[in-house]
Amino acid sequence: MMADTEQEQTQTVVDGTEAVTPRQQAPRSDKQLAALTAAREKAMRIRQERADLSRKEREVARAQQEKEKTERAARIQAEYEALSQPQPPKRRKPARRIIVHEASSATDEEDDTVDVILPPVKKPPTETELHYQRTLNKMFQYE
Repeated sequence: MMADTEQEQTQTVVDGTEAVTPRQQAPRSDKQLAALTAAREKAMRIRQERADLSRKEREVARAQQEKEKTERAARIQAEYEALSQPQPPKRRKPARRIIVHEASSATDEEDDTVDVILPPVKKPPTETELHYQRTLNKMFQYE
């Protein structure tokens, strides 16, 4: 009875259909053990190199982020200072003036100057503007 229970414990069920007994591993030769040890050492060396590389990569990324952050802060500070300074008022374009000199018959030495302000000259409409106006008139004019 004891042998039956021991046998059941050593068997494992795969896919619920067949029982598989675990295999006994054959002892490894010295050559195999040396190759396994060399492979483990190589894997550890590669893992260490990759860890060093990723550590350096993180440091570079962190330094780059810090540099971008300081540049951004400096740019924002400069823009803020530019906003806080009073802006000079915008110069308006002077109106078009025609100065008329009138000679008076009373005194020739005194000239009266009169400033005449003319309205701005309207540009003639372009072809596209005319076409647009015609289309609007056709669409929305009710007769």
